[in-house]
Amino acid sequence: MATLYAQPSKEWVIPAKPKPGRKPKRDDPVVDEEAASDSKAKKVQNRAAQRAFRERKQSQLADLQARLAQYEQGEIERNVALQNVAKKLKEDNERLKFENEKLREESGKVREENLSMRNRLRELQEEYLAYRRKMEPNASHPDLESSLLPFVLCIHATSLQAQAKSRRDAFINPYHHS
Repeated sequence: MATLYAQPSKEWVIPAKPKPGRKPKRDDPVVDEEAASDSKAKKVQNRAAQRAFRERKQSQLADLQARLAQYEQGEIERNVALQNVAKKLKEDNERLKFENEKLREESGKVREENLSMRNRLRELQEEYLAYRRKMEPNASHPDLESSLLPFVLCIHATSLQAQAKSRRDAFINPYHHS
């Protein structure tokens, strides 16, 4: 029996489809002296341009890093200065709170003493007037009473001023005893 199929006379090889993208480099380059020298010159120029670009980029990066370090150092110095100011303000605040408390205590003591002295002054005035009445029972001395009051008040005020001054001096310089 004879075959009815056609037989190819040669074996054909179908090449694989090329992938999309760059074209594959050919093994058989067209040798053209001018094209080859232009291509080499272009490659050299591209390498030099790329090197210059990298150097510029590196220089810019170094400059930015130096500026950043300078800014960070300035920021650190400003933070230290602010912390010192805050510390001093806290110390001043504590000192002022302490002084304020001492002044409040001192003010309370002065008020109590003032009230006590006023009461004592009234008692002395009453004793004096009783004594005067006893010495001169028939004479009424309203002028004497009114004339003595400023004198007694003046003595009392002078006494209070002296006490206040000594307290103030003791508070201002507690280690100096005069």
